[in-house]
Amino acid sequence: MHKIIVAVTTAPSLGLASGLQTCLVSRGWEVIVVSAPGPQLDAYCEADGVTARPLEMRRRPSIKDDLHSIQAWRKILRSERPDVVFYGTPKVSLLASVAGCLERQANRVYILRGLRLEGTRGPKRVFLQAFERLTFACSTSVISVSPSLSRAAVRANVTMRRPLQLFGLGSSNGVDTEAYRPVVGDDRLALRSTLGLREDVPTIGFVGRINRDKGVGDLLEAARELAAGSAKFQLLLLGGNDGSDVSELIESVRASGVHVVAPGHVNMSRDYYALMDILCLPTYREGFPNVVLEASACEVAIVTTEATGARDSVVPGVTGVRVPARSPQRLAAALKELLADPARRTALGRAGRVHVIENYARHQVQERLVDYFDSLVKAGDR
Repeated sequence: MHKIIVAVTTAPSLGLASGLQTCLVSRGWEVIVVSAPGPQLDAYCEADGVTARPLEMRRRPSIKDDLHSIQAWRKILRSERPDVVFYGTPKVSLLASVAGCLERQANRVYILRGLRLEGTRGPKRVFLQAFERLTFACSTSVISVSPSLSRAAVRANVTMRRPLQLFGLGSSNGVDTEAYRPVVGDDRLALRSTLGLREDVPTIGFVGRINRDKGVGDLLEAARELAAGSAKFQLLLLGGNDGSDVSELIESVRASGVHVVAPGHVNMSRDYYALMDILCLPTYREGFPNVVLEASACEVAIVTTEATGARDSVVPGVTGVRVPARSPQRLAAALKELLADPARRTALGRAGRVHVIENYARHQVQERLVDYFDSLVKAGDR
């Protein structure tokens, strides 16, 4: 039996690898999960063949704490002796890759889910670039979750000439197409009523962190422009505010006559896609946006941007519409067209589900990943 360490910085991030532990165990792997302690870690390790190794890791830079964490990682690697170490959130990727390099761990696999340095300048960009370069240099292989992210990493000069792996069309973990599917009936109507959404007005939805990088400000500006043109719609904004102050913009949009519902973070976003006629993700940067796959699997039409990662999440004119990032006017125009054309929204949504099932079903994405882990071990056994 082969052994793999799956690592994230904090336990809630295990959602990025939902179900992977089960797939690995079914293929004969013993799974060790390393993250900061938390109920999500305990839940993730409930299956036979999966063991938790809690490890506190400070997300903010701290030379003293980071050196301590690297030493803790070295002890874990010595005691577990895994065949593969697999990591993907920023801080744990740096710590695990450096520790693995020092311990001469054979297979150190970094899954690149995004580039935090995109859109930054000055000293912050220099620091993030150095951080990324070191992680690349200390990893033996790197998996990118989208074609445009691979290109962005090369442009950002962080790859250290290391080739990036891309499986299929991308995605870090795919989507559960049985859980995310079209929903109709009383449950949908009850949730709509609870939120105070009208049944006879199209709903533009947003799912993600309420901040500037996700383009929420652009969506609100576009909504204000649509309202000025007498378009009929309502907004459903799902996600916690992580520091960006958009409350004034929200109130401004409400003052223009748009009904805006913003319940904050929700645990089961899949229940809310059924309330949306359009999912709008006007993001400035992504790795590969899972919310687009989820909404498409639920047959929701998509409007997103040409930004890194986001551009790969739709087939333009087939499953959704792409517009330039940071352009509220172009965003408003795309939304206006779809609001006026219910038949086209339906066609985009249906094509979106077919596209997700064919290319991003979770079992397909995970099987490709485990096949890769198997190939690494076989190559080492030769």
